[in-house]
Amino acid sequence: MEQLEDEPPTWWTVEEEYTLAVSWYGTSKNPMPGNNMRKVGFWEAMIRKFQRILKKDANYRIHDMLSSKWTQINKKCTKFNSIYNKISSHKQSGVTDFDVYRATMDQYHVETGHVFELEKIWEIVKEDPKWNKTDTFMEQQSKRSRGSGLVDVSDESTNIDLNADTYEIPDDLNDIKEISPP
Repeated sequence: MEQLEDEPPTWWTVEEEYTLAVSWYGTSKNPMPGNNMRKVGFWEAMIRKFQRILKKDANYRIHDMLSSKWTQINKKCTKFNSIYNKISSHKQSGVTDFDVYRATMDQYHVETGHVFELEKIWEIVKEDPKWNKTDTFMEQQSKRSRGSGLVDVSDESTNIDLNADTYEIPDDLNDIKEISPP
């Protein structure tokens, strides 16, 4: 659908954003071609699914429009899920999933300056292994080092001497004493 210069842009509705996520998820989970498609084939299948769900013709929301919008959604959902996984991994006893969700909403707003408005989409995509992955310590360090070249991960409160023996480990199993309950 070509936009003329005089025509205002067609804004995305919540229903269209949700349909885009459903189309992405449905196409990527297709057991036949899903994960083995080339990028172009994947997007063609996704666009057809998107247009079929909304009952629109082939000129409605063309490839560039969908891929651009998906990039935005993907970025926001990835950021939100990263915060959610981080908070969830440090969840204390008695804290509910809703508490984690609320804390994630607050932290997302603090970090981005925006309210996260893609909850229904996140509910769909969070089940995908891509969003369930929590970065390891080394991956986090690698991401940090991309920006500055040097990473200083030490501070005054984190000073560990790896060569110090805080206790001796017995060389022989017979030297290990059974610990009795208090």
